[in-house]
Amino acid sequence: MACAQASCNELECPRKYMVRSSPPVNSTPPASNPENVLNTYSTAKADVVPSSPQQTVALWRLPTVLAHVPISRSGWWAGVKSGRYPQPIRIGARCVAWRESDIRALIASLN
Repeated sequence: MACAQASCNELECPRKYMVRSSPPVNSTPPASNPENVLNTYSTAKADVVPSSPQQTVALWRLPTVLAHVPISRSGWWAGVKSGRYPQPIRIGARCVAWRESDIRALIASLN
């Protein structure tokens, strides 16, 4: 997503809501800080956070979760509050996600 301002550099855009869907050319995120990976290279469908060199943990945002679990947004949040559905992981000040493994386990337990 490009900024509408002609004088704005996409890498240093002051608009907080802009998200790059792919990393810039010749740029690698620092592997020592998973927070930077999430904040810099997040996507709308699923975020992947490296937890170790061999293992990755896929994080699903709410639209992805609701695409796999047939329930409304309000029904999902009521289930999270009651403990029926897994608790989210906070990945930002106003941003949460769920582990893919938790959602897949929930789907398996519902079947």
